[in-house]
Amino acid sequence: MTELVRLDAANCGLSGDIPLELGNLANLDTLFLYKNGLAGSIPPELGRLRSLSSLGPRRRGGGHGQARPAGGGGERGGGAAASAVGRRRRGGGAA
Repeated sequence: MTELVRLDAANCGLSGDIPLELGNLANLDTLFLYKNGLAGSIPPELGRLRSLSSLGPRRRGGGHGQARPAGGGGERGGGAAASAVGRRRRGGGAA
C-alpha cells in the first residue's frame, strides 16, 4: 500500500488516535480525516510524508473530533507535517 496517493477517510466513523503507520505511506499527497471521532495530536510520523500537500479541509474554530498538530498550533497548524505543507505551498523546500 506504499503507492497510495490519496486517502479520503472523512466521515467514516473513525475514533481513537490517528494511526502512526500513516507515516509509512511515502507517496501520500492528500489525507482527509475530518468529521470523525479522532482525538489527540497529529503524529510526528506524518512529517515523513514529503509528498503531502493537503491535510484539509479544516473548519474554523476547531470542533468535535478534530486533531491538533503536535506541539501546539491552532488554526495555522504547528506540527511537522503541517509546517512542511505550508512551506511547499509558499514555494520553499521541505525540512
